[in-house]
Amino acid sequence: MLKRLSLLAALCSISLTLFAQKGYRIKLDVENYPYDTLYLGFYYGDKQYLKDTAVLQKGKFVFDGDEELAPGMYLILLQPDNSFVQVNINRGKQQMDIKFDAKDPVNSFTIKGDKDNQAFYEYIRYLNNRRPEADTLRVQMEAPDVSEKQKKELEDKLVKINEQVKSFQNRMIKDYPGTMTAALISSFQEMVIPEYTGEEREVQVQKYHYFMDHYFDGIDFSDERMIRTSFFFSKVNDYVQKHTVQIPDSLIKAVDHVMAKCKENEEAFKFFLVHFVNVYAKSNIIGMDAVYVHIVDEYYAKGAAPWVDAEQLNKMIKNADKLRPILIGQIAPNIKMEKRDGTKISLYDVASPFTVLFFWAPDCGHCQKSMPKMIDFYNKFQDKGVEIFSVCTKVTDKVPDCWKMVDEKGMDIWINVVDPYLLSKFSTLYDVQSTPQIFILDAKKEILLKRLAADQLESVMEELLTRQKQMEEQFKD
Repeated sequence: MLKRLSLLAALCSISLTLFAQKGYRIKLDVENYPYDTLYLGFYYGDKQYLKDTAVLQKGKFVFDGDEELAPGMYLILLQPDNSFVQVNINRGKQQMDIKFDAKDPVNSFTIKGDKDNQAFYEYIRYLNNRRPEADTLRVQMEAPDVSEKQKKELEDKLVKINEQVKSFQNRMIKDYPGTMTAALISSFQEMVIPEYTGEEREVQVQKYHYFMDHYFDGIDFSDERMIRTSFFFSKVNDYVQKHTVQIPDSLIKAVDHVMAKCKENEEAFKFFLVHFVNVYAKSNIIGMDAVYVHIVDEYYAKGAAPWVDAEQLNKMIKNADKLRPILIGQIAPNIKMEKRDGTKISLYDVASPFTVLFFWAPDCGHCQKSMPKMIDFYNKFQDKGVEIFSVCTKVTDKVPDCWKMVDEKGMDIWINVVDPYLLSKFSTLYDVQSTPQIFILDAKKEILLKRLAADQLESVMEELLTRQKQMEEQFKD
């Protein structure tokens, strides 16, 4: 009977232990902190959010909840300035007992039985100790009276410090595999680019391609903790926004590369897909709508975003369908219009090396301000193979206002047209939601540029003519 009771007691003890470890419980002993409240926050992509609040009770702060915290980097926020102490949270290890001094959290931080956070603060302390040495050497190297010999000696010392730091980083990664600390160190390790030989330009191209090909070598995209770190978003965003050539084709490849790496991480995949589609849907940079259309076509339209409701998805697909025909590089849709005397003329009837397609309205303030610039532009470039196909967007009984402004502003020097009954559907075909709208087309009516301002036309056309001349000379050679 005694053995049976002992067994039951043991089973109860195990059950109570398992129950106690569900959810999270972070107990904090904070010295030199005169306030009665702490906050628990976390990183998520490029933002920070609050998760919990702890009020001082019996000299301790406690964050607790019935469900585990999603793993990642968390912040213990201190009053009154929201300075913070960082804590790494992992699955199954969310019962913590932490102590630190608010006046010096890094050097005083202790935690029981958590190798990840112990390693993290060991690493931070090491860097804090080495950084002043390196900074001092750099200041000495920049001194105006330093000799070449002294400079070389200082450089050697700096190299030695960097090698020691790298050696320490490698040891931490090896000794603490799978920890957030190791993931952090790995993501920030300096890339060693091979030495290439050849012409300088060729060498630079090879180095760039190596850099881009190995940019994410230190990051495990399948790690669910990554999206809740201070570095993951900036690393990915820099790859696309800073290191990728900012033209649609290159950006599309960069976005696809990131999304392919996120495939095994559902949360990261969703975050970056939403992020990218919003960035390029809102972009005011010429031509970036091509990236938006690609994202919608390749991911949303193919069912890769199941979190989007049917109504919103339909709107996105329709928007992409509207933009697709007028992307840079596409042949501009033909529109059949009407001159003042009723003569019919289509966009494709204009035989000119360059056609400026100009949508405007007589009651548009920006259009009126643009007219003097448009006239100056045309007077300068009409003898260089440039024609303007000027479309007044007014219809029915408002059409006379178009011709009145043509006369008042002296716009009768180029082709002026209207479509009184919207038979051409120009506003839909060219997505004319506001005016003025300016497109530049080549001789084949391919869209070269669009959404330009009138004061940009002159410099853009100079560049286009220069390129055309260079190509003609190259063809002759």
